[in-house]
Amino acid sequence: MKKTTLSLLFGVLLSLLPNQLMAWSFGYTNGEASKSKIFRVTTGGKQGACIKMDAEKLKTLKGCTIGGVEFVVGSKRTTNSQITLFVSTDLTADPVTSETATIATANVWQTATLSSPYTITGNEEAIYVGYLGEISNSYQFCSADFSQDIQDCCFAYDEGNWNDVYGRGVGAVNVRAVINDAPAFNDVLMKNIPITAYYRSGENYQVSGTILNIGSNTVTDMTVDIQVGSQPVQSMALTGLNILPGGTYDIDVPLSSSEGNLSLPVSIEVSKVNGTDGDADITDNKVSDVAYFYPSDMERNILIESFTSQTCSNCPQGHSTLHRVLEESGMTNLIQVSHHAGYEADRFTMKEDGEYCWFYGASSTFAPAVMFNRLTNTAVSSAPIVNTVQSDIERNLENADLQQPYISLSMQTTYDEATREVTLDLGIYTHTTAPSAENILNVFLVQDSIKSYQILGGSEYEHNSVFRGAVTGNAWGLLVELVPGEVTHYTTSFTLPEEIKSTYWTDESSVPELDGSIIVPTVVKDMRLVGFVAAYSSTDYNASQIYNAVEARLGENSIQSGYITGIDTPAAQAQQDCRVYVSDGIIRVSGNCDNYRVYNMAGTQMPGARINGAGIYMVRVQQGNKAKTYKVGVK
Repeated sequence: MKKTTLSLLFGVLLSLLPNQLMAWSFGYTNGEASKSKIFRVTTGGKQGACIKMDAEKLKTLKGCTIGGVEFVVGSKRTTNSQITLFVSTDLTADPVTSETATIATANVWQTATLSSPYTITGNEEAIYVGYLGEISNSYQFCSADFSQDIQDCCFAYDEGNWNDVYGRGVGAVNVRAVINDAPAFNDVLMKNIPITAYYRSGENYQVSGTILNIGSNTVTDMTVDIQVGSQPVQSMALTGLNILPGGTYDIDVPLSSSEGNLSLPVSIEVSKVNGTDGDADITDNKVSDVAYFYPSDMERNILIESFTSQTCSNCPQGHSTLHRVLEESGMTNLIQVSHHAGYEADRFTMKEDGEYCWFYGASSTFAPAVMFNRLTNTAVSSAPIVNTVQSDIERNLENADLQQPYISLSMQTTYDEATREVTLDLGIYTHTTAPSAENILNVFLVQDSIKSYQILGGSEYEHNSVFRGAVTGNAWGLLVELVPGEVTHYTTSFTLPEEIKSTYWTDESSVPELDGSIIVPTVVKDMRLVGFVAAYSSTDYNASQIYNAVEARLGENSIQSGYITGIDTPAAQAQQDCRVYVSDGIIRVSGNCDNYRVYNMAGTQMPGARINGAGIYMVRVQQGNKAKTYKVGVK
């Protein structure tokens, strides 16, 4: 167990009396504020943040007045450098009191007094305290502590609505309500356990649960109960503490599992604060969550989508920086696709490329630019796409590598040289429930090693990973149902054209004068298919993260480790009347099969089809002059 006590006051404690504080400030933040801890959730010209005080807390504070607001904002560039502070009992109605305040300094705490304080009746269902400001959407105006998120406590203004910031990774917003004549009382809040990261069996992890003192008394002792999985509850009596109002205390919880595809429940509960059971609000004293452990050999790829143009003078340097940082990372699980959009369209630009500019999150776009798994790292930007500067690339790559994959993929392809027909079977195995209600699959056709003009790069510049179209026929892919423990298939076939014409340009005469036409020959050995599964939202570019991705050259297969625990019968396999399965410890193949061989994951051929131990095995099936490889799991 590790403990950390932060002596951060929510407000100035004045004239301490036996049972009363003259002034005390309520909020959920740990008080940390800086220019790197700011965000926005709206594309409109109005931004704001607020906190919620629930009914239980308001009963304790009955008769007290909200006399001011403490706040931090990320910029002074609002209209007249002013904001509106408010107290409201309903975010869809007018506030019960409000005040215009002038921003003295950005990213620094300041306090404003309300000329009309609000008296708490104790009958309110909730009270919201916060600020609103008119400011350009190019600024990140809201400030937060970027600690653990707390559900239903902190909100941000988004296009006319107040939305919970829980799940955005910004922690608690930097807003506090100044409470006059507050009584002395105990109240702690157990913050959510951050266990949504990517865990694999056989490895040891540690997560911290944070206890926040939101009462007016200093906490000197308490009891903490921790339970992980089916293990007995670990009860700890903590004494000699000095957690001031607004301070936090961290409890470290070790996590590990020898099994993959396993859900591990974790809970932390606080009781007997200051030796009593008199916590003013026990509804927020316990948190529970589930850590999911993937197989030890789980493969997860990161899809890196860059934005570029042949006429972009900064792009060659951006390409070089991106290539260098990715190479220095040592990561081999990276798949790249290049969209010729965001600056000026060129001979490679396809219609779909422009649609992906939605991920800039603004009407103005730029190149060179890049995004990783379509994720927004709020510590870097408010949208998925960022500049190709080293620090942004490194931080976004690290952020993408921490996220859960939820699914594993198998891509099996064939290519007929005579007819140029390509067949595709994309298999999707779902490990655990994905966070989005709607999800999509998509497959891109990508081409490497195209020699063509690039400003400041010459006429023989090599363009790689060039997006040539969506095989699904839809820029945004196809909706797919992800059911834990089940496999879903997308199968299709198409004829690879001998050349691909840009679908962006309708009038070739309007194309910028470049070296080469908008028709580019296809070279089979340089073509790749890139498949991925992602969350889908038609309205929120911050809710479209890619879970996992896979790629294969035409005529080749790529099956991720972790793809399936059990028997896989891909659709393409079934169409060929061939079935691979396990019966009585023996791997069997039925149907149209001349012969087959069984290998372990180390590539060693097994002496026979009888398997003595559990594990993942590769089965190479010969059908005439064609061979296919399947993966089976033996339990």
